[in-house]
Amino acid sequence: MSGESPHGCRAGGWDPLGPAVCTAEAAQLIERIVAAVRAGDGVAIRTLLQQLADVADTETLLLQHHRLIEDLHR
Repeated sequence: MSGESPHGCRAGGWDPLGPAVCTAEAAQLIERIVAAVRAGDGVAIRTLLQQLADVADTETLLLQHHRLIEDLHR
């Protein structure tokens, strides 16, 4: 994986000022979580968070935080 993906992930090491490194699977789950939060779908949020827990690391959780805050200010 090189460069930035459509989900805001990038290859390489963690940079606190840049987007987090994550897998495509985690990035897709994060985008689905953001959409579920926006829709207020608690069941979907819980289900997706359980799935994310299986693949998440610190960088993935930082990206999730970033995406939720970013979506809040839309």
